[in-house]
Amino acid sequence: MLSVAILTFSVIALLKWMVACCRSVVLASQDVEVSRRTCEMASIPSRTLDPAEFERVMGLARMAPYPRNDSSQVRAVTTYFRMLRLASTIFSPLSTSAKRWFTAELSLCAHFAAVTLDRRMVPSGS
Repeated sequence: MLSVAILTFSVIALLKWMVACCRSVVLASQDVEVSRRTCEMASIPSRTLDPAEFERVMGLARMAPYPRNDSSQVRAVTTYFRMLRLASTIFSPLSTSAKRWFTAELSLCAHFAAVTLDRRMVPSGS
């Protein structure tokens, strides 16, 4: 019984740590503006991105050349996005404030994808 309690505590602590790390990566990209060239190329609106755009924009970023090793951040934020989307489908019908928070957080993930695409589109000599 004690081992189950320790395992449960460890999994919860690991999830909390992962969410904190992913949020810090996503929030760090919040103030970065995506270049006009990337917005035009990827048909990204200049304002807030719709959460539904995340997969498409991240797919474009995966096809772009890698200027530096950011694949661990991309994997972490993709996992975070999918966890949020799952939690959103469960909790959004229960509360309008939860729905607003999830939508805002998922939009930040979509913005991270656009920033990642923009970073990867910069020529490697610049």
